[in-house]
Amino acid sequence: MIQEHYPQFMQLALAIQIGALAPSAVLARVISYSTRNRFALALKELGNAVRTTYLLELIMNDSLRRTVHKGKTKIERHHKFAKHLAFGASGHLRSSNSADQEKAIVYNELVANAVALQNVVDQSQALHTLKS
Repeated sequence: MIQEHYPQFMQLALAIQIGALAPSAVLARVISYSTRNRFALALKELGNAVRTTYLLELIMNDSLRRTVHKGKTKIERHHKFAKHLAFGASGHLRSSNSADQEKAIVYNELVANAVALQNVVDQSQALHTLKS
């Protein structure tokens, strides 16, 4: 199936690379396809092959495992920091509206990033004061 749809995969990759298609739009479209759509099934199989190859590389490559672990722990610390900053209703989302939930998450990330930036500014000023 992957070999049969290879030309379509290349067209899709090129369209994404040149910016003609957004990856999110492609994903939404593929998800909406029927389970009988051969192209969607071929994409799923390609994803399975790529994931398997990556997992085998991860198992065999100690350097890659360390890099992935370092990135993962950095992201986990950021999420923990953002959760700490969540305010109102202890950070729980009370709305079942997906747009409201997305706004709350984005706003919380914005606050976390602003606090982190302010910390860098404060530390830089403190270091400049100590230096002078």
